[in-house]
Amino acid sequence: VVYVVASTLATRARLLGFGDSSQVGLFGQSCWTLLRGHPFSNTGETVDGTLGSHLGVHFSPTLLLLAPLYALYPDPLTLVAAQALVVALAVVPLYRLLERDMGEAGASVFALALLFVPNLYWAGVHDFRDASFLPVLLLTAYWALETRRHVALVVASVAALGVREEAGFAIAMLGVYALF
Repeated sequence: VVYVVASTLATRARLLGFGDSSQVGLFGQSCWTLLRGHPFSNTGETVDGTLGSHLGVHFSPTLLLLAPLYALYPDPLTLVAAQALVVALAVVPLYRLLERDMGEAGASVFALALLFVPNLYWAGVHDFRDASFLPVLLLTAYWALETRRHVALVVASVAALGVREEAGFAIAMLGVYALF
């Protein structure tokens, strides 16, 4: 909760100070145009500044799940808060993975330490990045593989593939791991 509130407020301060948050603008415009009949479109990813679908640049249909939340509160901070929440939720599958071997206290300490990894910590504070949704999905997929929860494994894997194309390599490595 502290991480979600702090990172959302930090990004809000950057936006109010006209700091560089280009991805918040790009995805904010994509959600705004989606709600107005244009398929997740923005002007930042085209050469001539016309509307073009983000889905043509990166196949990320999982991000469309943010549209109902954005419809309720159409503000770029909605996306930032959702991202911070998802980054913070990455500690849950990590905790579940560590709990068996480390106990509750050890798992809590190491899972919370995940939020202090610089790339993950700054993901919620700096700008909106679609890749910030991958840690929770990939850790959930790994937890599901370890606990033999096949439906959760498929759902988390497909959702990760729907965020960024690069997730395919990690999913493939989970498959190799499962073979061994």
